[in-house]
Amino acid sequence: MAQPVQVGVKQPSAYLHIQCILLDPHGYKWTTKLTLISVGEFEEQVGPTFRVENTPMSVFSHMFPATIVESIVKETNRYANQEMGDEKFAKWQPIDSNEFNAYLGFNILMGLVRLPELEDYWKNDPYFNYPPISDKISRTRFRHISQFMHFVDNDVLPTRGEVGYDRLGKIKPIITGIADAMQAAYSPGKEVSVDEAMIPFQGRSSLKQFLPLKPIKRGIKVWSLADSNNGYIHWFDVYTGKGSGTEKDAGLGESVVLNLTSHLQDKNHHVYCDNFFSSPKLFDELLQRKIYACGTIRQNRKGFPEDLKGKGKKDEKRMGLIERLATYTNSNTCIHRGDMAVCQSGQLVTTSWKDNKVVTVLSSNVQPGEVDTCKRKQKNGTHMQLSCPVAVVEYVTYKRGVDRNDQLRTYYLVRLKSRKFY
Repeated sequence: MAQPVQVGVKQPSAYLHIQCILLDPHGYKWTTKLTLISVGEFEEQVGPTFRVENTPMSVFSHMFPATIVESIVKETNRYANQEMGDEKFAKWQPIDSNEFNAYLGFNILMGLVRLPELEDYWKNDPYFNYPPISDKISRTRFRHISQFMHFVDNDVLPTRGEVGYDRLGKIKPIITGIADAMQAAYSPGKEVSVDEAMIPFQGRSSLKQFLPLKPIKRGIKVWSLADSNNGYIHWFDVYTGKGSGTEKDAGLGESVVLNLTSHLQDKNHHVYCDNFFSSPKLFDELLQRKIYACGTIRQNRKGFPEDLKGKGKKDEKRMGLIERLATYTNSNTCIHRGDMAVCQSGQLVTTSWKDNKVVTVLSSNVQPGEVDTCKRKQKNGTHMQLSCPVAVVEYVTYKRGVDRNDQLRTYYLVRLKSRKFY
């Protein structure tokens, strides 16, 4: 470690500054001598890319285009024929686009008006019977459409072990079509966030994941890119397991972010992500694509500045740079809420800040050492103003895009039990 040449302390809630240069073994030249960084202007048009009309169906058709509906209708009728055989299929009433759109509408209504069981919508009991559904479609017809709904031709789909096999093969055309439509329908704002979303699923599937710390603990994991200001999902990718992406070359978290942001290049977007994804290598790669980033970071990431690491388990809640300040000055300096330490390597800035615990943020879109204020509640019930790095403020503000979408989905979520994962 290089020896410090100058020490400066400003109290209270100190911004502690030690001028030294640290040569990281991974090629990053971290220094506590801070300089301004350059952040490009975001000048893209934000909002829907189509003329918004008054009818909900016109908006829905941009997210779920007629080509997708026609494809589902075709494959559903084909699958019904394959399962029933020609004799029974002759008695089957083929579904058409209008009926399938109505079927989607009934599912949306079931999310708005929830009953304990599916059969309750057709009960004769007036406390359960729901005429907007029961008067339009019979229970048997609804079940048949659900049973035979299909998205690809099974006869041409590669099976497990064959060349071209895909775990998502049975729903791939629909996933791709919806993702492309959602991307084309809306241009996101400057701030976007990357995170994982969970689709609840209790059945048997190789796609099912278990995340004990998430509100939805079992289900299918979906990597998502959302507009931080409204939660609109601009792009998504279903996680199919280890080795399914490009993580062999880049690491899973890095490859996810690069994949989800591939269409945002050269637009000066700001991406916010948590410590599962953040790393100096990723943020450097994003900068080359003219995408700025901000996110919490783990101390064991390659390229993390050594002088911001704690020494052992007892010091994990302490900032290494501030901790050593007492040694440099032979003082009894201790860490208080609001203290922070900053290291910089070119455009990358690593900021450690003491709140109840130490929070460490890596950024390429915030000026190093820039400080704002925040409120914190004390033990006696009063509130205090606390100095807080702008990098932390922006991360807390803009990281919640995918979480907001999860919240909105729960309001109208339809949970129809099925033996199929799709």
